[in-house]
Amino acid sequence: MSFQLLLEAPGVGHGAFDARVRRELVPRLNSLGPRVLRVAHTEAPPPRLAAVPFDRVPAALFSVEAEDPAPYVEALAPQAGERLGAWRVTTTWPLAQERAWAAGARSPGVGLLSTFRRRRGIDPARFLERWHGGHTPLTLEVHPVVGYVRSVPSAPLVPGSAELHGIVEERFARRVDLLDPRRFYGGAWRMVPNALRVAVDIAGFLDLGSVRSWLVAERRVREPQARREP
Repeated sequence: MSFQLLLEAPGVGHGAFDARVRRELVPRLNSLGPRVLRVAHTEAPPPRLAAVPFDRVPAALFSVEAEDPAPYVEALAPQAGERLGAWRVTTTWPLAQERAWAAGARSPGVGLLSTFRRRRGIDPARFLERWHGGHTPLTLEVHPVVGYVRSVPSAPLVPGSAELHGIVEERFARRVDLLDPRRFYGGAWRMVPNALRVAVDIAGFLDLGSVRSWLVAERRVREPQARREP
């Protein structure tokens, strides 16, 4: 089974949360012996001015493949001020980034973690068609991504989990590639038209008010060989 667990920590400092993720939670989950364990987590407060409006709540997304999610949910039992959502997911890799660094080490570059719901009035099949067949190719064309992981949540695994229809992890080789609008949208001359293309496209299938995005670091603790899905 593949599932993802999103732990958020409103009111908790980024530094303290980052340390808890790396020193406590990742080793605890890894000790359970999952087939796959990846984590994308905030390290520090994001810049206020960037190409993407970042959420300022510390958060960590744990991506796991294991027979039973229950021990992993229990291992992430929230402390005071934290909240946990968990979902069974189907994950695909439109752009798989080969790992050339040690397992568990911080991946080079930075990541953009986004969660969202589909736009009201669009049926699930049409939503997936627009997202997978239209927006993903546009993302790969416009943005300087070096990795793209796409997850579709289904059944929630813990009470109170938010209703989500999509979770995306995008990887960038350099921090500036994500934070500078000129680089994020394909260059100074193409920035405005590309930004308009992306804005029009996402408005056609996403509930824009539901979109949340975090500036994250990534650690691949356990993983199979890289997979790619067109």
